Amino acid sequence: MKGIVKNNFIQLRKDRVPIANGSEKVVEALTNEEVERVLAYVQNESKVSIRNRLIVHTLLYTAVRVSELINIKHGDIEPLTSTLTVRGKGGKVREIGIRNDLRELMKIYQAGERKESKYHDSEYLFVTQRSPKMHRDAVRNWLAKISDDIGMKLYPHLFRRTCATLLLRRGVPVVTVSKILGHYSVELTSKTYIQTSRADKQSALNLL
Repeated sequence: MKGIVKNNFIQLRKDRVPIANGSEKVVEALTNEEVERVLAYVQNESKVSIRNRLIVHTLLYTAVRVSELINIKHGDIEPLTSTLTVRGKGGKVREIGIRNDLRELMKIYQAGERKESKYHDSEYLFVTQRSPKMHRDAVRNWLAKISDDIGMKLYPHLFRRTCATLLLRRGVPVVTVSKILGHYSVELTSKTYIQTSRADKQSALNLL
């Protein structure tokens, strides 16, 4: 099907002045250490529900937009192939591979916490106590609420940027990352994410 892709993969303001070609320009994204800090926090069952832990893992390991996240339906999850069908901007559809640990967390949420909800019959994966479908503001507000506890400003799109940035830094081809993100062109991904930081250039020169 056209527009479908399949993959198993899963600092910081932009300069406000004109910069020369090749100058430092970095994307706002979490470092590896910050990712570990966030994941350790959401692992605390006394502070974070299974649903909210799943939200963080889904944002980080699929790079979906928050609007795409709240629109995930049960039928979008294919357990046999471990894939997630995502309906993005402009009605474009893409298929993303689901990590095993993410799939297991989905199962735990669906079989436990979600099953006990009065909206357990909802077609949407993420439900709330008041609605059969979670609202994007609920995701944003919760991330903002835990930001002080974790010691960094969190918001949904940060996880999308982090996923893309880490994939590129680990050598995943930009074409693959572009398809995971659902970008309309590789050029958009390149323009947004392929940049050279001061540290990158210094490390390169140290190889001489």
